[in-house]
Amino acid sequence: MAEATEQKFTRSCGDCTMCCKVYPVPVMNKPRNVWCKECKPGKGCGIWETRPQFCRDFFCTYIADTRLGEEWKPNVCKFVMTWANPKHLNVTVDPQFPLSYRKEPYYAGLKATAERCMAKDESVIIYSGNNKYLMLPDGEQLIGPREDQIEWYVNIKSVNGRKEYTVVVTKHEKATAA
Repeated sequence: MAEATEQKFTRSCGDCTMCCKVYPVPVMNKPRNVWCKECKPGKGCGIWETRPQFCRDFFCTYIADTRLGEEWKPNVCKFVMTWANPKHLNVTVDPQFPLSYRKEPYYAGLKATAERCMAKDESVIIYSGNNKYLMLPDGEQLIGPREDQIEWYVNIKSVNGRKEYTVVVTKHEKATAA
């Protein structure tokens, strides 16, 4: 993994520790959807100064994008957003609240983000439970199990002046451990 440059943000995590729950941390043998043993839920990381590089490289979209209101803070909305790579905004949902992204204002906001992303050949991917969804401007579509490697494209056609989206999966295979 490339070394990340230290970034300065005007926001801080504060009482949010959602990333310490929903993401696996392989270097600490921490599985997904289990609180990190070093996390103090609602207070922060117990080893912040010496946390692994894996954690240092993580940037929460809420922290980085001050255009997002307080309702988008992960411990409020119950999901964490991050640009996993330049083309995919990943939305990782707390398993205790698997449909939280479908509540408003989140659902409308994610659909609008999907529309902006599609115009730049980017995607909004939602990870909820064991499933992976592609968010489209008119709603999400299941594209497969969370752990599978999936490639797709979206066909867009105009019907009665309204856009219709069809997801075509071009590659679908079970991911293998590295």
